[in-house]
Amino acid sequence: MLNTEQMATLYPKFANGTRKNLAALVFTIQVKVGQLVFQVETPPSNSFVVITNEVQYEEALQILIRPSFPKQGLAWVEFANLLQKHFVISTRQELQAPKRCLSLEELDYLHSVFFSRKPGILVSEFDNFWKWFSPALHKLRHQRPLAQLYQAGLIYGFASREGVNKLLETENWGACVLRFSEKNPGSFAVGYVTSTEERVNST
Repeated sequence: MLNTEQMATLYPKFANGTRKNLAALVFTIQVKVGQLVFQVETPPSNSFVVITNEVQYEEALQILIRPSFPKQGLAWVEFANLLQKHFVISTRQELQAPKRCLSLEELDYLHSVFFSRKPGILVSEFDNFWKWFSPALHKLRHQRPLAQLYQAGLIYGFASREGVNKLLETENWGACVLRFSEKNPGSFAVGYVTSTEERVNST
């Protein structure tokens, strides 16, 4: 179907997955000018992986991201931008106007804890990081109430226990912060203020 700018929008459907392989689309049309008939072929689309079940999502996205790493690794700034892009897309937000993307504080936390603030990231380091990060991303994508809570700021997100405890030091009894656990990928940890002598606690 052509829009007002004479551009076509296509919605392809796939009967099967790509079995953990990268795929791309190429469109070919036949054009006739007078007695001449020739074919016009588009450049390949961006790579993608077709999955048939949501449990395949984490591995499929890893397969999609890995080719972005050259042998010598990817600069942290480039990786942070790449991670941000896929985070926004995975959480079903508009890429040009996301409600909530990864904050500078969250990116700094990830850089510090999982990459020791190294200026460059190797693909093997990404693979280790992905084992922890992807279960949280999977929850935000496939459990929509959680994505809504995150985008509304009711889930604090990616932060250290120490950072959360410091944040709560000046809060009143009953205040709490929900973050993704460092020890249990995809699970939540809660920091909260009590009325006891040890005011700030975390689980």
